[in-house]
Amino acid sequence: MINRIKNSIMANKKFSISFIILSIITIIYFNYDLVFTASNVPDFWKSIFSAFSIVLTMICFIVSMYVISEKKIYKQFLILSIVIGLSYSIVVPLMKGTDDFPHFYRVVELSEGNIIGNEDITIPKDFRNLIASPLDSSNILDKLFKEVDYSQRDAQYTNSVPSSYSPVQYIPQLIGFWLARLLKLGPYMYGLLAKFFNLIYFVICITFAIKLIPFKKQFLFILLLSPAVLSLVGTMTCDSVIFGTSILFISYIFNIKYNNIKITNSNLIILLVLGIIIALSKSVYAPICGILLLLIDKKTDKKDIIKIITIILICAVISVSWFVISNCGKDTISEIEVVEKEQAQTEFVKNNILEYVFINIRLFVNDGYYYLSNLVGGAEMCYSQARIPTLIIFMYLLLLIRSYLSDNKNLKLNIIQKTLVFCIVSFIILVSCYVMYTQWTILYTEIGDHEIIGVQSRYFIEILPLIMLLFNNKKDYEIDNNKLVMPCVYLNMCCIMSIFITMIAGRFTI
Repeated sequence: MINRIKNSIMANKKFSISFIILSIITIIYFNYDLVFTASNVPDFWKSIFSAFSIVLTMICFIVSMYVISEKKIYKQFLILSIVIGLSYSIVVPLMKGTDDFPHFYRVVELSEGNIIGNEDITIPKDFRNLIASPLDSSNILDKLFKEVDYSQRDAQYTNSVPSSYSPVQYIPQLIGFWLARLLKLGPYMYGLLAKFFNLIYFVICITFAIKLIPFKKQFLFILLLSPAVLSLVGTMTCDSVIFGTSILFISYIFNIKYNNIKITNSNLIILLVLGIIIALSKSVYAPICGILLLLIDKKTDKKDIIKIITIILICAVISVSWFVISNCGKDTISEIEVVEKEQAQTEFVKNNILEYVFINIRLFVNDGYYYLSNLVGGAEMCYSQARIPTLIIFMYLLLLIRSYLSDNKNLKLNIIQKTLVFCIVSFIILVSCYVMYTQWTILYTEIGDHEIIGVQSRYFIEILPLIMLLFNNKKDYEIDNNKLVMPCVYLNMCCIMSIFITMIAGRFTI
């Protein structure tokens, strides 16, 4: 291993020297930032950050040198996603990641067999106390290693959105919870193990996806190693399951289509399983299963056509069935009030279709850069608390664009197939906006307001591989993947340090 790293350093002298110089400047900058912009932070935490920034830099450099000697890009992703993903999981405390709070409670109730959440469910008091009193030096040992007392109960936090989410997309977190309970660990360890298995599920799916996808491997590599994605999939959120499963499903179909692989029963079974997971995860993404129709051409056997259509129908029925089941029983006063507002907003849309269309257009035109930049990182990270330098996000965005231009290969689709892909992509985007307008925007604005609140870039990560089919660069600006690895690792390292500063400073500004 040591010889492998030495050889990599010698073979990439310019990148190695550049990385070291930039890293030294970065360490000085972020330590300066912590000292002068967060003067209320105790010297102990400043020393911890200094040591952390140096160790992190050394690890990133060594891992980069080891990775670039690996020729297979999916193995490069496997190593980097684990190292960088774990780093984000460490610096982003439990309940500080995007949507950590409600999803944590959803996992708690699911771990005890409560499939459909309601206000009458109680949870162990230790989990409520975990939220009420943050982890600090006075209770760290208890919250890490004192066994959770399941006999002491308390009312759970009520959140109707995650309560309607399928248990399927929480399987990784549940494995972490059950393991922690088996080992009789403290409540905080439940969360840490849940975050770890959440990350691992994503890493496994995307590693296979990058291996299978026949084109734009570098684009997928850079996109899914971005700060926005890795800082999210290592939290309690269920996005890692829909991200990983959807992109693996799409990549598998691309591989069969591009390489003219004969459709077998084993292929269809794998696609059926992945399709069911997608259908049960979030109904809005169920139309992704429709790209199975791309496998149908003039040479396709009639039996295979029937099987493909059957899989799509099964996924559709499962998705609709879960949607109906999970939304039954909304009869509390607060939920009835929300439902009435939803109905009023829906009526506004029906009666003002043209006006609503322009509301959608303005959303993406006026905030285009916001949505583009937040695909890789920025304001949406860590409940919008992370203070990420704009220059870092801009540089990563350029890196993503460069990776897209490195390959001009694509599927050869006819007009009908392209129309199918366009309709699926458009449907998912429009429904996402519609749901946020009728179910979320109404909580903060008046009925018929001319803005849509809550639409985030992460909602569209799953469909980016499909969007690749609609656009293709004519020229091939080929680039060695190793030249993308070092900038990717460096920019992630900057984001990790920036998030750590945010969390340290926030802890002592309360």
